Formats: sequence, C-alpha cells, structure tokens
Amino acid sequence: MKNRVFLSLLVAKVVFAEVDIVESIPLSENDLRQLSTTTISQKELSEESPNSAQDIVEVDDESLDKPDNSVKKSGNWVDGIGNVSSTLTIKSYLKGLLSGLEYNSQNIKDLKSKSLVEKFYKNRDFGTFWISTDYSINPNIFEILALIKDASSYGLNRNKYHYDDLNSILEIIKNSDSLDENQRNLNIAIFDIYMSDAFLTMAKDLYEGEIDMRKFKDILSSKSQQSDIHYVWDLPTKSMNYLSFLKSLKDSSDMQSSLLSLSNSNNTLNSLIQAYKRYSDIVAMGGWQSIPKGKLIRVGTTDKRVPLLAKRLYLSGDFDNPDFTGTKMTKELSNALKHFQDRMGIWDSGNLNRRTRLALNVSAKERLRTIAINISRLRSEVKDFGDEYIIVNIPDFRMSFVKSGGDVLGMRVVVGRKRNPTPIFSSSMKYFEINPYWTVPSSIVKKEMLHRIQEDPDYLTSRGFKMYRSWKNGQKAADPFNVDWWQYSDDSNIPYHFVKKPGKGNPLGFVKFMFPNSHAVYMHDTDEKRFFKSPVRAYSHGCIRLQRPQELLEYITTNYTNQSLDEIEKLKDSKKNHSIRLNRYIPVHIRYFTAWANEDGGVSFRDDIYGYDKIAKDLLGW
Repeated sequence: MKNRVFLSLLVAKVVFAEVDIVESIPLSENDLRQLSTTTISQKELSEESPNSAQDIVEVDDESLDKPDNSVKKSGNWVDGIGNVSSTLTIKSYLKGLLSGLEYNSQNIKDLKSKSLVEKFYKNRDFGTFWISTDYSINPNIFEILALIKDASSYGLNRNKYHYDDLNSILEIIKNSDSLDENQRNLNIAIFDIYMSDAFLTMAKDLYEGEIDMRKFKDILSSKSQQSDIHYVWDLPTKSMNYLSFLKSLKDSSDMQSSLLSLSNSNNTLNSLIQAYKRYSDIVAMGGWQSIPKGKLIRVGTTDKRVPLLAKRLYLSGDFDNPDFTGTKMTKELSNALKHFQDRMGIWDSGNLNRRTRLALNVSAKERLRTIAINISRLRSEVKDFGDEYIIVNIPDFRMSFVKSGGDVLGMRVVVGRKRNPTPIFSSSMKYFEINPYWTVPSSIVKKEMLHRIQEDPDYLTSRGFKMYRSWKNGQKAADPFNVDWWQYSDDSNIPYHFVKKPGKGNPLGFVKFMFPNSHAVYMHDTDEKRFFKSPVRAYSHGCIRLQRPQELLEYITTNYTNQSLDEIEKLKDSKKNHSIRLNRYIPVHIRYFTAWANEDGGVSFRDDIYGYDKIAKDLLGW
C-alpha cells in the first residue's frame, strides 16, 4: 500500500533554490525532517501546475526509502541536493532559534549581543559563519575558544561568552556520526549563533569596556533630574561597526590577534588586568573567610581571630607567611596589616579595628567585580592620557602630575561632596592666576547665601563681596541695599555676579590653576587646611582644593612658563590679581577609579563615594 506524502510546491521549489526559504519559514520540526530526507526529480516537478504554490506533489513512499536511479541521472542539480537541503534546514533553524523557537527542547538563551547577532544573520541571509553546511569547521573557532577559556588573563569572565555551551556543542558536532542529520544541523545552528554572540560581545568588551557608557550617562542624567544633584560624566564614548569587523575576519589567519588588538594598552590597564587574573584565581579557590567581630587587636594581643587574619592577609598578598598559626598579634603580622590598610586608604595603624575589619571582609568576588569595572573604565578611554599630564582621582582624593609613566609630584586634594560631585572630564591647563578673585557659583548663591542676604544685605559688604550687574568693563559695583532680595528664591535667576577680592578670607587662597571647561571647575589653594587630615576628603562644592599648591606652582612655573620663581613671588606679594599663561598646555584628567594596581603588584581599593560603581554593577547585572 502506498502512503501519500504531501508537500507544497513552495517547499519543493525551495529545494531547487527558486524561492527564499527564510522569508516564509521557520518550518516545523516535521517539515524539516521531510525536507532533509526527501528527493524529488525535476521532471516530476515540471509536470505539476507552475501557477499554484499550493499544488500537491504526490510522492511514492518507496522513493523516501531508496534512491531513484532515474532521478540520479537527471542532471547536476542532483549532486548538490543534499547540501541544498542541509543549507536550507540550517537556515531555517537559525531563523527559528533567533525568533525564540525551541527544537527538541533546545533553544538559544542569554545572548549578550542579541540585536547585533540578529542583524548579522539577517545580513547573511541566515547562512552560517563558523561552520559550513558541508560541516567543515573554520579553524579560527579553536583560536577564539582558547581566548575565551583564558578570558581572565584579559580582564574578562569566560562564563559571559558561552564557554561551556560552545565546547559541549562542538564536541557533539565533531562526533555526530550517531546523530540524524536534523539534530546535527540544529547543533550547528546553535553553535554558530553562540559563537557569533561570544565574538561580538568580546569585541565590544575589549574595545569599549563591559559597561555601556551611553546607558550609564543616561542614568546619571536621569538621577540629576530626579534629585537636586548635578552628576556629570563628560567623556566621549567609543563605537565601531562590530559586524563589519567580524565579516572582515572571515578568512583571517589570526583572528585572535585581531580581536585582542581592539583593547587599549597601557601600563595602568595592563597591570590591573594582571590583578584581575590573580583575584579571579582567588575566587575560583573559594575566596577568603570573614573575620568575626571582636575587640581591638594590636601588637601583643592574644586573640583566636589572629590566625584567621594571617590567612586572610596571605591570600591577598599582604603577608608572606602561609604557615602562621599563632594566636598572638606579632609585629610582622601588624606590618602586613599596615600594608593592607595603606592599599585601602585607611589610616595604617597596624591594628585590627572596626573599619579595617569591614574592609577585610569585602569578599574576593566583590573585589574582582570592582577591578572589572575599573578595567572597563580604562578601556572606554578614547585616547591615551599622554606622556605628561595631571590626573585627579576623585575616590582617592589625590592629584598626581605624571611624566614618562612616573609621578613627579603628588598631593592630597579635597573634592566635591556627595551633593556637589566633581564632574568627570578632561581639559588642558592654559594659565594660572596669582591672588585670584572668587566669583561665587550661582548654586552657592542660591542655596547658601540668598537667605542670609535677605536677612541682612550688609552680609555681602561685611564679608568682602562685591556684586555686579554684568561683566562689562568699567561696570560699577551695585549696592545690595537697593535690591529687593525677597523677590528671589532658590530656583530664581538672580541677575547679579558676586565677587570676592583677593586676600584674607578668599576661599581660593593665593593661586588657582585654570583648565577652561563648561563646568567651572579648577584647582586652587584653600584657607581651610584642616580637611586634608581626613582620610575622606569630599567637602568642596565641586572644585579641587590642593594640599600643597606652592609645590605645583613652582613646578609649573619652572617648566611651563617664561617667568622665574622670584617674579612669581613678587606678584604674590603685590596682593593684586595677575594671570600667567603657560607656554605649553598641560592635559588635565578628572577621573573616577576605585581600584588600581600598585608597583608591588598589590591592588588599591577606594570607596564608591558618588555611587558610580553601583550604577555600573546594576548595568552589568551584578
């Protein structure tokens, strides 16, 4: 008895590449099985009505089980029919999987670059990239898999790039003799999709960093609108055509090197990547134990927590004695604790106090994530900082003048408090002012001065302020008693400029260093020196106060101006305002790094004072 197998002419014509299968399918599992196991002669098709895509082709069930010799002799098209059906089957699987379909309980999940992957395969008419339909494997696959396996050596987590799935599926494909053709084709489609997602995601992570800085800045903008805090991350963002990049490497003999070349490379980044590898290994071994609460531990103290402290410090590289088992705090162990405290920016007392214990108890996994965030920030930099530059790291509350990779000058700074965060940006120092005037920022006028002026207009004069209607030359100071201050509120546009003359009581001290920017931020001396004693120095309204401005003034005068130090001192003594232009501009970078590697290989960590790390972790799903 003959069974009748019904196939639409549409499917039949697909076999002969007369229509595009992916425009009208994905097909069902049953359709795919019939398509990949059915052979039909061109003569049989030509006998059917060419005008209806719904005409039925009658196929004898015996032709499904054994080859038809007359068909084999009908022409060259027969030789390729197996490859054609495999190609179309894989295309259908690709489109179906990317559309969210499931086959034999197998589907695609957790694509990190889903929109890019979908566009990539649509542009390729849903053809495979990594494994050909004749089952030949692109040798670059093994290079990229090796790179993913060793991702921690490049500051990345291999689990993000489908490492386990890719390896297990590749083994199935390589040993697929026992599989039917559909199952083999399905695994090829899944592998190809995961491989493309892994490559495109890693390319983006190496080039731009893991953090999506566009989304990051959008969140900051939203937070600024929702609160009365002005968050600014004014750095350019990177972008590139990752699909064109992948396509260009189709026949590359060294895809791995091309991929790695996308990342920035400098000593700061490279040393932090090495630290990521070390911390990744610590996490893989289980991390470290937390130290319980207890009394203060100092040299000579006996406490059952001491051996736990020794092991903790050994794991993080602060203590070099793995066999320490005593319960008494030794000088050697206290020195190791000082080293840890110095890395954390904590007062290096060498005692186990509450703040030190809390820092010790931050998990290795959390430290690893902080390192990853800062690697991402370094990779997101559009340009290198240069050979000589000034950098202010806000979480570290420190300014460094860097030349040829080393610090020639460094000092503590006071930065913006949490409600007045110092903006993140780059500029160039072009001049400095001796005995500067202080023009009060409008935010300070509205939030801190207005209510005092309303109560007593003499507040301005008594404190050495003058107010001006405009900046025109020859403009005379206005009389505060002639203004109705009660007409203004915190959200008013107050049409006056408030200026404090140079000298005693001027919060800018004797010098300010100017790197013009739209944020009205500069570095300056200060008359409030007490804040430099604090380990946390976020007290300003956004500008950067210098601990030792005289040292910076002397270095810049000597190396970047035509003036002598004696001439500068005379200008200071004059008590008058003077502007000195530099003969070479100095790049200035205001940045936010909460982790960096030190020369001895240790890693310094700082608190996330503005909450930027938390936003990054949320974006990364941590």
